[in-house]
Amino acid sequence: MENTENASELLDDNEIVTKKKSTIGIHIFYIVLILLLMGGMSYLFKQNKQVTETLHICDTSKNNLSVEREQMIHSLDSMAEQLKLAKTSNGELSEDIKAKLAEISALKGRINSQRVNLDSLSTYKREIESVRKVTIHYLTQIDSLNRSNLQLIDKNKELSTKVDEQLKVDVEKTKQLEDLSTKVEKASVMKAGGIVSIGINSKSKPVTKAKKVVKVKTSFTIMENSVIDAGQKMVYMRIIRADGACLTADETNTFKYENATIIYTEKTEVDYQNKDLDVTIYYNATDDITPGTYTIQLFCDGKTIGQSQLTFDK
Repeated sequence: MENTENASELLDDNEIVTKKKSTIGIHIFYIVLILLLMGGMSYLFKQNKQVTETLHICDTSKNNLSVEREQMIHSLDSMAEQLKLAKTSNGELSEDIKAKLAEISALKGRINSQRVNLDSLSTYKREIESVRKVTIHYLTQIDSLNRSNLQLIDKNKELSTKVDEQLKVDVEKTKQLEDLSTKVEKASVMKAGGIVSIGINSKSKPVTKAKKVVKVKTSFTIMENSVIDAGQKMVYMRIIRADGACLTADETNTFKYENATIIYTEKTEVDYQNKDLDVTIYYNATDDITPGTYTIQLFCDGKTIGQSQLTFDK
């Protein structure tokens, strides 16, 4: 009986031990499962963080590429604008600039139309840098040409000013020479002064009535002039009526005056030695003396040397 009871108690202890072992195993399973879950969650968290960081890097790279694209487009636009604004009269250089503008436009089109990545970005940057160097070279040439042109313009202005000044001097000298020539020409002409004309009757007395006049006497002095050549001179006198007719004893009495042949009334030859010379010319009047005012003109060497007027009454 006692053995039976002992055996029963032993069985109960075994069951208890077995149950305890089973419970411990379950606990261990859950612990392992929990640890596995925690490890998986940690892995997933890390993966998610890496993905997030990767996406952030991709977004940043994409934004950077977009910024780089805009900067390249802006740089190309700036270079094109500088080339357009540059002015040059050099035909060959102008053609080069047109070609470079076309190249810039083509490069800009490629950047806008194609997808930009790191590799293409480096290629575009190299091309843009090459374009920039050529653009700077062209702008430097144009600036040098413009400065040279400005220097030439300044020199031309300076030369033009000097030419104008010289022309003014030449004009002034020409005027002075013309004035001198005029003075010499005037100085080389004889002048008759103290011209007095009167009518004389048959008794050699002065008269004023036209019907009593038998002679017209004109006295004058040829003035001293050292410029005129000395020697024999022919002096011509013309007596002009109020109607313009020249009194003369012979219609063949003519002489040259200002490229024309005109009638004279009377003439006399004198020996002029550059000193004052008193001269008297007589005209034997006929019945052509009528009342009125007459003009007495004197000529020598084809020039007018003096004149006066004479009036006869009825």
